[in-house]
Amino acid sequence: MKRSMIFGAAAISLLVASGCASKKYVRETVAPVQQRVDELDTKTTENRDEIAKLDERVDKDISRLDERTESALQDAAKAQESADKAQGSADAASGEANDARTFAGAGLTRLEQTMIDMTRFEPRGTEAILFGFDKSALTPEAKQQLSSLIAQAGSRSRYVVEVRGFTDTTGSADYNLRLSQRRADAVVRELNSTLNVPLRAIHQIGLGQDAPMADNKTKDGRKQNRRVEVTLYVPRAEAGSQVSRN
Repeated sequence: MKRSMIFGAAAISLLVASGCASKKYVRETVAPVQQRVDELDTKTTENRDEIAKLDERVDKDISRLDERTESALQDAAKAQESADKAQGSADAASGEANDARTFAGAGLTRLEQTMIDMTRFEPRGTEAILFGFDKSALTPEAKQQLSSLIAQAGSRSRYVVEVRGFTDTTGSADYNLRLSQRRADAVVRELNSTLNVPLRAIHQIGLGQDAPMADNKTKDGRKQNRRVEVTLYVPRAEAGSQVSRN
């Protein structure tokens, strides 16, 4: 009985001692770990705050960069517009300079160039006067054509009339050459005697069967080739319109 009591008391003492040892171990082992965990939590919180601040700064920097980029693009667009205008002005100035160099290179003023243009002639109108087979007489229609053509000279005192006679290929070349000249002569007489065109303003030639207008193998073609072409020329400075061809 006493032995049992002694054994039980010893066991209780051992358990109590063992419990105290476990608590001490826990305090010595777990407490430092908990402290490190707490420190890590603090660091994590601080890092999160720093990251948030960094994100905010980055957002602001990106926003400022976007504003500067947009401003730079607008400035570039304005600069390009100014450059385009400057290029247009430069092209215009270059054209004027080229004109000036052209006149200067020839030793001419604009007035002198105008005077030269007055001596250069351009066609104002053309009429094809048709003739019957082996004929050189003008028809009433032909006379009206000539009158309408010379009317285009208006009140000009200076103009030139070119008269070129032609034939078809019927007959010999020599005969046709003489026939074409008779036809041209008939036109010149009408221009001078009826329409008061000075002879000094008329230039004529008979070309025979050369330079046909149409195919001589057909009746209509030969009719078109029996003609006198009459062209009115006026000074280039007074031309002012395209050639009228009836």
